[in-house]
Amino acid sequence: MLKHHKFSVVFLFILCVHLVSCNKKNTAVRAKTYIGGEIINPNSNYLVLSKDTIFKDTIFLDENNRFLYQFDTIHEGIYTIRHRPESQIILLEKGDSILLRLNTLEFDETLVFTGDGAAKNNFLIDMFLQNENEKVGLRRKSFTLPPELFKIQQDSLLKQRRKRFEKFVNKEGDLSLLAKSILTASYTYDFYSRFELYASENIRKEKRNKAYVTSYPSGFFSYRNGIQLEAKELQSLFAYRRFLKNYIDNLLNSSKAKNVINNQAEKKIYELDFIDSLITNRDTKENIFRSRTGNYLLQSKNQKESDKIVQHYITKSKNATFRKEITELSEAILNLSTGNMIPEHEIIDKNRDTLLLSSLFKAPHTILYFWSIQDKPHFTRIHRVVKTLSETYNQIDFIGLNIDTEKQKDWLKTIKRNNFNPDKEYKFINPEEAIKNLVVYYKNKAILLDQQGKILIPNANLFSVSFEEKLMELYPDTVTETK
Repeated sequence: MLKHHKFSVVFLFILCVHLVSCNKKNTAVRAKTYIGGEIINPNSNYLVLSKDTIFKDTIFLDENNRFLYQFDTIHEGIYTIRHRPESQIILLEKGDSILLRLNTLEFDETLVFTGDGAAKNNFLIDMFLQNENEKVGLRRKSFTLPPELFKIQQDSLLKQRRKRFEKFVNKEGDLSLLAKSILTASYTYDFYSRFELYASENIRKEKRNKAYVTSYPSGFFSYRNGIQLEAKELQSLFAYRRFLKNYIDNLLNSSKAKNVINNQAEKKIYELDFIDSLITNRDTKENIFRSRTGNYLLQSKNQKESDKIVQHYITKSKNATFRKEITELSEAILNLSTGNMIPEHEIIDKNRDTLLLSSLFKAPHTILYFWSIQDKPHFTRIHRVVKTLSETYNQIDFIGLNIDTEKQKDWLKTIKRNNFNPDKEYKFINPEEAIKNLVVYYKNKAILLDQQGKILIPNANLFSVSFEEKLMELYPDTVTETK
């Protein structure tokens, strides 16, 4: 049973932490498990709690942006807390009383756990941040090394990480087997991914140049003998999920049976069947099925092949929720096909008046693009590109559409602070529905429409050279004048 509380919690939560920490070694007497905290600059008044992609509860913030959540009984393991657009995993075990504090403006850098059970979660954050920092130099430096030197380098780094973990375990003293297993996986599977990514780089080289053959030293892939394809407790661990993706990609790319198939839909069908035979854990299988089928649909330009993939996916998946998501995604992509009318949506303008999306189409052509307050580098860059394009193609209306679920005031403040043109900025009243209907699943998406709202290009990349070439075809005289 899950219990939810909505009130000012600082004193109560500190009291809970104090009481349980008085008997820290004796977890048997700690029947209750708590998680609470404070969100600075929240994006909404709630968080969503889930475990292994299964929704558990909505946790509301009080008037001070704080929360407290109590578990009477708990399924120990990794939980996910989402505060749109960010999410964070938390390792919870019976008797934990964890307090978190974060600033949404610098999510990863400001997230800190305190209380009983905090140390293991801070270790997870440290491993994630260190892995991400080291990843920057992989392609630029490490992936250029010969296999022998790459293995020596990464084995040395992994050895250092293990020593750090052992020091942590000795300091804590009372970590459970579950916690040790998850914390170990948080760094080992990241290193396994590095070997898989290194191998995938060489697979690409070999496909481009038949004379290029990679010779790996003995033991280069020895870690594969100890990987856990059925580790249910690791399903929400990012390092584990990333490894599985890279590992499966390499198995598929090395498959002679797949490489003789020319049709893209048939390749995807082979891929789903291969995953079905490789992995028996249903949750793992379902997550991979959904991810790979969804990515295929977003990239496909052939509706018949997409329909074929969806039908094959439905025969493989037993998850009704996922099947519904994939079916709806396929339908949304079909509705957004070239020649169709753009789906109607209610939007808000700078005066907070409500109007219809279709009322904006007054110029010969309109380009819709999308942005969020939560990604400043992206919204800064996309508006800079739009400013340049709109000066060249002044017959086109460039309309910015904000996709945040809350914060109308912050949206208007952001427009004013960054000197965006308020007459060309709007916000969806129902952004979640708009994201689904308009298939806004990557940042740089743009939609080109004619004056009637008919779709000319449904899935353009606003930053791509090929998209501007399309605009040049529409307005060749403008380009000539600019030159």
